[in-house]
Amino acid sequence: MGKTLSSLSRSPIHSARSSLRLQRRAALRKIAQLSQQGATPALSPAGDQARTFVDLIRFYGGQQNLSRLSGFSLRSIANYKKRRGGRLLNGPVERKISELDRLKDALATVMRPAAVPGWLNTPNPAFDALKPLEVIERGQMDRIWRMIHILESGSPA
Repeated sequence: MGKTLSSLSRSPIHSARSSLRLQRRAALRKIAQLSQQGATPALSPAGDQARTFVDLIRFYGGQQNLSRLSGFSLRSIANYKKRRGGRLLNGPVERKISELDRLKDALATVMRPAAVPGWLNTPNPAFDALKPLEVIERGQMDRIWRMIHILESGSPA
């Protein structure tokens, strides 16, 4: 009966969380020291994902367009954008972001990046007068990829 209330509350889970908190604090102190010395620490994989998200938001012309392209809510996009150093994105979200990142790279080879937001929101005769954004929303991304392939190959339409 010599156990106190505080020793009973120290479960293995509690100890593991305390250990993680201490490790996180030590890592943050190290990052602060490095930044004071002028070094830039490498981002974590979650930080890389957050940076990719920010790049996609810029490239596609804002959170509204990225929301329509990805099918994610504006709130989800804002949350994903803040994840520097946080948790990694789950599988389906990561796959969609990877797909949009590949599309970004492909579009950048066939048009000026600054022109992409306007192009996404302009009706296009190649897509039966639909906007490219609407084509993607309808699940017809293959039509966009086909257009990119034709433009890259130089084949007549």
